[in-house]
Amino acid sequence: MVQPRLPWLPPASGWPPRRQWPLLLALAMRAAGELLRARWRFGRIGVAQITALNRPGAGAISAAAQGQVAWIGFVLPRVARRMPFRADCLVQALAGQAWLAAHGIASQ
Repeated sequence: MVQPRLPWLPPASGWPPRRQWPLLLALAMRAAGELLRARWRFGRIGVAQITALNRPGAGAISAAAQGQVAWIGFVLPRVARRMPFRADCLVQALAGQAWLAAHGIASQ
């Protein structure tokens, strides 16, 4: 699967310009799916398994991967606030870690 290139970085505050809305919508839908899957996993694993999931990262990442990380960090908390279930910080962390792992980016 080819990883889509993210041409822009997310804004530091506020909403992105209109030309980024289609990208934002696609990322928001992916974030909703990742949050749903993370919430499901969170209800079925214990503390020992959560700590085992938190493995060390690989160190430096490429510029393209930095853009991916920035967009995931921008979208996940905004979508989590609007989910019909509780998606607090641990669920967001599990979702973000799984999303980054799908793109080959190690996280801790």
